Amino acid sequence: MATVGLQRVGIVDESLAMALTVAYARHRDARIALLPGALETVRRFKAAGCALALVTNGSRRTQRMKIERFGLEPIFDAIFVEGELGFGKPDPRVYELALSRLGSSPAETWMVGDHLEWDVAAPQQLGIYGVWVDAHSKGVPSGSTVRPDLTVRSIAELQPAGMPG
Repeated sequence: MATVGLQRVGIVDESLAMALTVAYARHRDARIALLPGALETVRRFKAAGCALALVTNGSRRTQRMKIERFGLEPIFDAIFVEGELGFGKPDPRVYELALSRLGSSPAETWMVGDHLEWDVAAPQQLGIYGVWVDAHSKGVPSGSTVRPDLTVRSIAELQPAGMPG
């Protein structure tokens, strides 16, 4: 990609393109951070005895790097990475696999995320309680047919005592 961009401005230099690609990847990876309060909230749910699954889209390398960097693997009972499975959100198979692995019914399960279609609408079609993280407080876009069961501005607002089922 860097090669094409450089060529557009008349520069043909493979070593420069590679250096820019590597520098960009390092910069991007260094800026990756968990949402504020997310780790503490997940640990709180785990301590309360909740079974937890992490469902994430993206490549195996990228997602596993983040899982390792933030020490997430020991917290979750199951981890599902799109790049490892060959499918991911919003494919119903990933939610069904998580339910099966956790031994959980849809009625006693939450899916929490910031993507209305993938984290709310798709799981709701299976009977899973859809929690939308509206971090920018913009609300559900007008015209959207998706209706979250619960909307929070931050994952940190969630409490195990408030769980459905």
